[in-house]
Amino acid sequence: MDLLELARGNTVIKFDFEPEVEKPVLVEGLPGIGHVGKLAAEAMIEDLGAEKFAELYSPHFPPHVSVNEDGIVEVMRNEFYVYESEGNEPDIIILIGEAQAQGELGQYKVTIRILQTVKEFGTEMIFTLGGLGTGTVPTEPKVVGAATHKELIDLLKEHGIEVRSGDKGGNIVGASGLLLGFGKMMGMKGVCLMGVTPGHVVDPRAAMAVVEKLSTILGVEVEADSLKKQAERFEREFVAQMEEMPSALEEVQQEAEEGKPEEDLRYIG
Repeated sequence: MDLLELARGNTVIKFDFEPEVEKPVLVEGLPGIGHVGKLAAEAMIEDLGAEKFAELYSPHFPPHVSVNEDGIVEVMRNEFYVYESEGNEPDIIILIGEAQAQGELGQYKVTIRILQTVKEFGTEMIFTLGGLGTGTVPTEPKVVGAATHKELIDLLKEHGIEVRSGDKGGNIVGASGLLLGFGKMMGMKGVCLMGVTPGHVVDPRAAMAVVEKLSTILGVEVEADSLKKQAERFEREFVAQMEEMPSALEEVQQEAEEGKPEEDLRYIG
């Protein structure tokens, strides 16, 4: 890899090999709210036996290295994995990483570089995975979606996925949104699947819900046993704790109300 290209401010992709694929679907699972997309994509890589074929390096990634459990340092990067299918299943390129690009310009440059790369392999369809932070734990795992085209909205509804629209619309920030937006401008179609999550904790339950919906849509078999066990543990421990909190919160709120001044300043953020 030419480090001078990085020094010049360019995003660089280093290939281990070029996969033989036909119109591969791109699945993005970079870090975000609740690490939902990251956990979901990593579970798919493990279950499908996908193979890493390229790494993306960029000066727009955070200026530090990661240290793994063995004490080994690694430069921040994104990684491309491929699942070369047999039969009627689609070929899949899965994008994961320890970080997203920083800043508006960085996000734009890295996103467009990713799209240019997968387009060269014939990608026409994109699935971005993420979390929808609500501050509360849903009683049942829930997946919400958005899409680039009307027929994909219909597809979401067919699979029991609530469409994020109207007053609930809002924004999809970072790579999960920009890959769809710029992908559409480059002639691709796309869907964002968001697992509903509290937002302040790593949420394997929401990630498992996303995996189940995506695997059904793609028609691939993904058991994700390891993620499923994490989700069950999350259900037992964190959700149970959250269910015990309302009564304690009511007591705190009541105490606050008794000493609250006339002016009530509310913040949204």
